[in-house]
Amino acid sequence: MTHISSTNNIDNTLTKYIQLMSEIRKREEVIIALHDGTINARYLIVNYEVIFFQLRKILEIIIKAPMLINENDYRDISNSPENDWRIRDIIKKLEKVNPNFYPQSIEIIKTQNQPDEFINRKIGHLTVDELCKAYDYCNGYLHSHNPLKIESEVNFNIEWNWIVEIIDKIHMLLDKHLCHPTFKGNFYFITMETGNGHPGGNVFAKL
Repeated sequence: MTHISSTNNIDNTLTKYIQLMSEIRKREEVIIALHDGTINARYLIVNYEVIFFQLRKILEIIIKAPMLINENDYRDISNSPENDWRIRDIIKKLEKVNPNFYPQSIEIIKTQNQPDEFINRKIGHLTVDELCKAYDYCNGYLHSHNPLKIESEVNFNIEWNWIVEIIDKIHMLLDKHLCHPTFKGNFYFITMETGNGHPGGNVFAKL
């Protein structure tokens, strides 16, 4: 593979995608700060409601970011792409135009005097199915309880452990990942840490 000189459209897409990855990091910072007490919404249950809301947003971004990478083809099958928000509907449309739309988590193997080798991660990262289930779980905290229904008391330790598990899987997914557009030949390499505390990326062409 070789790094390519990007066109304006590719540069713009990469910039927007990296901005979304930066937003994910910022929302995770809010989650951690609410749990650690750096910021506080006064009531523990409200803290967790905000935490689940931020996590839900992160999950949405993971699904919506590929809309940028596959924009032209996505527009061809969506009547109003700017207004699409239901993640399962977006997933169905993305799968239709590009079965490989979902970020491909990778490990980089460095060998002396040899090009870096990209190895697809097979386990440990957040899958599409896990993302959808986590999204539904977060939704349960975005509505007030029905007073006619008996609800069990919230176990905040269990909830936090679940949140950490999902965030760890998100880290495994996004830490270093590839995005494959519908057109053949090029792919995007994204890293959540470039050494300066910010996400970054490049566009490569397969040899």
